[in-house]
Amino acid sequence: MAVVQSATAVGMSSNYDANSSLQMNANQRHISLLTEALQHADKSGETLSVADFGSATGLNSMKAFSTAFQAFRATSQTPILVYHCDLPSNPWSVLFNNALSSPHSCLSLPHIYVAGVGRSYYEQLFPTNSLSLVHTANTLHWLSTWSTTRQQLQKYIEGDTALHAELKATAEADLNSFITHRSEELKAGGRMVLQIFTCFFPQEIRYQTLLRMQQEGLISSEPLQRATIFAYPVSVDFITSTVAQHPSLCLLSLQQYEANDEFYQRYEVDGDRERFARERTAMNRAVSEGLTADLFKEERSEKDLVEVYFAYVEDYLKEHPQPFQIKEVDAIIEKVSS
Repeated sequence: MAVVQSATAVGMSSNYDANSSLQMNANQRHISLLTEALQHADKSGETLSVADFGSATGLNSMKAFSTAFQAFRATSQTPILVYHCDLPSNPWSVLFNNALSSPHSCLSLPHIYVAGVGRSYYEQLFPTNSLSLVHTANTLHWLSTWSTTRQQLQKYIEGDTALHAELKATAEADLNSFITHRSEELKAGGRMVLQIFTCFFPQEIRYQTLLRMQQEGLISSEPLQRATIFAYPVSVDFITSTVAQHPSLCLLSLQQYEANDEFYQRYEVDGDRERFARERTAMNRAVSEGLTADLFKEERSEKDLVEVYFAYVEDYLKEHPQPFQIKEVDAIIEKVSS
């Protein structure tokens, strides 16, 4: 299987941290779960190994980790080694600078150590029975492979059943791969704290923006035809059934949340479409600027086209100030036997 996973690592912009409140909020929900998992795994006083999968710049997880580690330090001085894992294309220099200088750095606490792993989490990354805690938030919707189907984005928006079936199968195979490898890597008594999207809105903004650029003669038909769907959610039932396939794993908890769309909530109060469009576009750009540039790499004036693209995204959002339609699941999984 090709391992293109984690489109954020490929395409995030320099202002990603300023526009990733959704990820930050998800991580804050996990603080007590992380503390409890560390306490549960702290049996022999041996170093606890914690893996943060799809870490991006690390800042979102560091804030939750540092709070959880501080609570854990009230009862134990067991050393903790944190592995931040993402693709080789991840902005690692930003991550390590965050680890050193962020107010939320875990390194300000005693006996905490940090390392980076630049490989896809759809592979086994650690030795069998070596991890004490696995964590990931807002990453498991990224697909391991990007389909090369022409006009995929258009088919997705139009609800093409064959394409959706293909993407669903890929998403389910990816989740199964992730769970399988993590079950190998976890020690008995170790836990996984996972946040997973189970639904989100279609990529209407992206499609309409590219379509407008093509109709105005700014780009050829190729970018719209080559635009791929690189993320797809999985269902609650599939999460449950996947964990059930592993006799060594126990699903301790699974809770679903309606994601908090703070931009739209603010818009409903103040009615300021300009602000809503500006802030939502900034968030869109933080995640997808690199991916957008990749779409235009065979066109003229690639950098100019990226600027036009996000200007048109903002125009679209002024006319269509719709909320995100997102549901998240927190899954707490324990490895009960080797």
